[in-house]
Amino acid sequence: MNCKRLFSILFAALVVTLTARAASEPQILQTRPDIDARKVTLYVRPVGGATVESVRVGETEIGDAAITKDPGKTSLVTWLLFDNSTAMPEAAREKAENLLLMLLGEKGRGEVHTFCTFSDRLQVKLRDSGSFTELKAQIDALEYVEQKTSLIHALREALTEEAARTGTAFARIVVISAGGDAVPSARETRALQADNIPVYTIGCPTESNADALRWMYDLSRRTRARSWDIDQAGAADIANIMRWEEIPLRVSLTLPESVSGDIALTFSDGTSASVANPIPDAPPEPDADGVPAWEIALCVLLIAALGIVGAVVFRTRRPRARKKAVSVGENTSLTLFLRDTEHLDREFSAPLRGRVTIGRGADNVIVLDYDQSISRTHCEIFAQNNAPWIQDSDSSGGTYVNGERVTDPVALPNGAIVRMGHVSYEVEAR
Repeated sequence: MNCKRLFSILFAALVVTLTARAASEPQILQTRPDIDARKVTLYVRPVGGATVESVRVGETEIGDAAITKDPGKTSLVTWLLFDNSTAMPEAAREKAENLLLMLLGEKGRGEVHTFCTFSDRLQVKLRDSGSFTELKAQIDALEYVEQKTSLIHALREALTEEAARTGTAFARIVVISAGGDAVPSARETRALQADNIPVYTIGCPTESNADALRWMYDLSRRTRARSWDIDQAGAADIANIMRWEEIPLRVSLTLPESVSGDIALTFSDGTSASVANPIPDAPPEPDADGVPAWEIALCVLLIAALGIVGAVVFRTRRPRARKKAVSVGENTSLTLFLRDTEHLDREFSAPLRGRVTIGRGADNVIVLDYDQSISRTHCEIFAQNNAPWIQDSDSSGGTYVNGERVTDPVALPNGAIVRMGHVSYEVEAR
């Protein structure tokens, strides 16, 4: 047995082992917070038919958590992304359209569909519809056209729009495609995982799209979803799985003001799963005079520290060289570059000196005045220790770095994807 074949066998065995392990552990698929009401909705995939036995936040058990098991009562938002390019093989088109009808026919009472086709951009045909008649009319009107197809761009648009949605519905995406014109990079693939939305893929094989389909199926695995080859799976089977097996449990809880820590679920089969609590800790209670105890303690510490520093300075006769403190917003020789990931011709740059403000307003250093979801002053990027950092400026749509919302200043690695409102940018400093 040669080395190449041995490596292939070992790699395959590792994938099977990791997949089996992941399948044997419960997963928290999505977290939907309502920060003002201190409510959290979790969507959970247990092992087999296990049920949720207890919910804890930190060390506190939440006894009134509501658990919904009936798929018919679960609110769902299902995006249907359909490849209507001539790259779709003619033999697969009828199967693909029948599958769409099956998915619509098997929808639950709480499910709505957003039906889209895509070229190099997403084209929404019908949004958040629960009407079978409306959706069927769109499918009957489908036309296949010769066009450049970019599945990665279509997915980015859908994920960005879904991330901005308010409410507690469980979101998922179903893609029926021949794979698009190019296989995305590993970095682009990782960015699609940031919003924790499962992407189910149904591939339509041709003589030349094996690599593209392999990427599609890998994306499903990475987002904890399933994938199928349309030539090998029945439409009724896929629709039935999506209707019953792929709808997670819903766990809703309200956090008391005094409770904080990670949210942990324990299941009837002894397994468990946890997720970071998206609700920030409640501010400390003020004392009788209206001043929080932590502020009093901090003042005492500061006074003590100033006294120590004063004593040292007074006793020191020989002046010592002081280290230069690094200020936030220092000047560097770096130049900041922002490139719109959907419109690569839109690139912006500015010297990274002081604080580089970014937003729609004309008084910003970098002006992004072409999208209303970007706030007047949306965020700031500044240098610290000769490296870029980013801070949100109380924007309405939020600032996200690689899918994580920015609440405090965070370091900004080169190549990071920064989302402002509905627009994503690749950011570099060089």
